[in-house]
Amino acid sequence: MQLAFPEDPAVAYLDRQYMLGPDLLVAPVMQEDGTVEFYLPQGRWTHLLTGETLEGGRWLTQRHGFDSLPLYAREGVTFPVRAAEADQRMHIAPEIPVEVES
Repeated sequence: MQLAFPEDPAVAYLDRQYMLGPDLLVAPVMQEDGTVEFYLPQGRWTHLLTGETLEGGRWLTQRHGFDSLPLYAREGVTFPVRAAEADQRMHIAPEIPVEVES
C-alpha cells in the first residue's frame, strides 16, 4: 500500500490489506464473524463483486460472508480476460468494463 500511495500517511502501517496490481485493492477477512476494517485511499472505488461505488480517503468496517471480501477496483480500470472466460460464470460488477481478448 505504501508503494501505491506514498503521499497518503494513513497507509504507512497497513499490514492486512494490499494492492493486487496497480488498480485492485484487497482486504482479506480475518475475523471469524466476517468483520473487516480497512482503509480505502483517496479516489472513487467500485466493489468488484457488487458494483457498489464508494469515495475513498476513509476507513470502513464491513461484514462479509465466506464467499465475499472487500475487493475494490479504482475508477477507470478495465480488466482484460480471455474469450474462453467471458461467459455466464463471470460475476464482475456491470459498472466495471471487461475487455474480452481472443
